[in-house]
Amino acid sequence: MNRNGWRLVPEGARVPAYVEREFSFYLDGDRIRGRWDRVDVEATADGAAGSLPAPRPIAGLDVVSPTLDLAPERVTITDYKSSAVDDPRTAAVRARDSLQLQIYAMGWQAQTGRLPDAVALHFLESGVTGTAPVDEKRLASARAVIARTAAGIRARLFEPTPTFTACANCAYRDICPASAAR
Repeated sequence: MNRNGWRLVPEGARVPAYVEREFSFYLDGDRIRGRWDRVDVEATADGAAGSLPAPRPIAGLDVVSPTLDLAPERVTITDYKSSAVDDPRTAAVRARDSLQLQIYAMGWQAQTGRLPDAVALHFLESGVTGTAPVDEKRLASARAVIARTAAGIRARLFEPTPTFTACANCAYRDICPASAAR
């Protein structure tokens, strides 16, 4: 409540720790930049880290030292999507398989020294949220994709890989000779 006695946050509402927070880190010498839509940091109920792993470095991550003094908590990074997904299982699979969310998890670890507990996609059209735990195997796969992509950029390899879905959402679909959306 504020000094006038008004409740500023509805009862039971979660206030995010960060909204539209930029991050940056280096992975094998390549700079990765992004922006988290929302980060929720919630104290654990018993005040202990519980199942949280001890901070440890990610292979190839150039910046690992913690920069925030965090108490035991549960961290969830959420990205908002305007696409319509109304099945909770589909939403959870999309969150689990999202390269973007894997990068967000690596960014959190670079900033804090530990991985977030979960990542989530919140679909605005339906209000459905899919949540997935952060998984080391998926992080390793994401690091491999980043390494291949960075190597391709350095080698100036920009071969188109058209698909109807990708091309339908591309701003250049009308002028691109490789577009699959025309």
